[in-house]
Amino acid sequence: MGFDWIFDDDGYSDFPISDEFDDSEADDDCRGDANDPKGFQSDEARRPKHHHRHGKKRHSERTDAFSDSSDEDAPARMSRNAEADSGKEATLKIAELVAKVKELEEKCKSLEDEKTEAFNKMLLVKADSENYRKRLDKDKEETVRLANKGIVVDLLPGLDSIDVALSAIADEKIRQGIDMVKSTLLSALGKWGLQVISPIDKEFDPMECEACLFEEREGVDKEMVIEVLQAGYVLHGKVIRPAKVKIPKPI
Repeated sequence: MGFDWIFDDDGYSDFPISDEFDDSEADDDCRGDANDPKGFQSDEARRPKHHHRHGKKRHSERTDAFSDSSDEDAPARMSRNAEADSGKEATLKIAELVAKVKELEEKCKSLEDEKTEAFNKMLLVKADSENYRKRLDKDKEETVRLANKGIVVDLLPGLDSIDVALSAIADEKIRQGIDMVKSTLLSALGKWGLQVISPIDKEFDPMECEACLFEEREGVDKEMVIEVLQAGYVLHGKVIRPAKVKIPKPI
């Protein structure tokens, strides 16, 4: 850079200008105009113009240097940008995997609940089936046991007639003969599960007896059966006809 001297009214004023300074521009500065007829401008009017030129040059030099530096750092910047992009992609993938795992966990829990519910339903169905099978077996067995109930019930009036005959006949030998017939018949029917209800001197049981007559007596604490008016019968443990009895009534 060289130095030129610029003259003004007060004397010398050194102002550095570059070697590339155009003399025509200096001549333009020295020529007068309407506002400066003498053709001289003040330092304040000239310096910003020269400073502006030199500022442009220095800015251009700094820009060139920054451009060179930027060109040298470009691979490193690209590498850092690639690493940042790779990190972002990895973060997004991790977030997607976490969401997928959470979704799968919820689905597994839902399937586990469905499995438990289905298992409980299966147990209920199995229990119902087992109870139904047992009930069918019991009904079948009872049906077989009571298959002859109709025939036995039809024979009960004949047994009642025998009892009436025994109570009406005074001849002991005839009574013994009729009693033997009754015993034989009851023995045969007993093989089919028929049994006679014997409530005499027992406490009255409304499940097996039917109170038809009452007799007033003193000192009676319990309702004891004192007389059987008509025999009752049980077939395979099930009452097919209750006994008609007479019980005491306290005074």
